Amino acid sequence: MAQPKRNNNGSKALEITMCDVLDALEESASYFGYQPGLDDMEILSIEAPAPDPYLQRATPATVHPLPGAERSADIVAYLMRRESAA
Repeated sequence: MAQPKRNNNGSKALEITMCDVLDALEESASYFGYQPGLDDMEILSIEAPAPDPYLQRATPATVHPLPGAERSADIVAYLMRRESAA
């Protein structure tokens, strides 16, 4: 005996509706999952950071001025003098 013919139009519409529902559930779960919950966080203490032992041992570098390297407030005048000296 032959199987009765099924109406697939309703099942396709249901499948599309269920896909939309699952997408919306996934979106809402992601939205609520990434919301900060400040009531869940407890501040234990606020303290100054401990000093870094490596930074305390570092000595500053010595800066040696270069001879003939003069600075001018007017960069154009400085460049003109440099070009004329060369």
